[in-house]
Amino acid sequence: MACYRAGDFQAALDAAAKVRELGGNDPTRLAPFVAAMAHHRLGGTGPARRCLDEAVQALKQQKVRPTEHLQRFQAEAAALLGGKVQAPD
Repeated sequence: MACYRAGDFQAALDAAAKVRELGGNDPTRLAPFVAAMAHHRLGGTGPARRCLDEAVQALKQQKVRPTEHLQRFQAEAAALLGGKVQAPD
């Protein structure tokens, strides 16, 4: 996330890919949202939308309610991509 906030979108995308490569063990579940926003900033609207949709779907499958922090990232990604924020179940 630090890379994304610093404007280094390629590094943010690389870091999110590394999380996925290492087995997706991302207890914060932020990586897919960061990937979506980084793809968007790099002009990849298709990959950005796929990342966001996959991230939202993964949240729906979780047994626990997303943290407020994660909900803010979901809202930020959705706003950036021009989508709606889906309320947690």
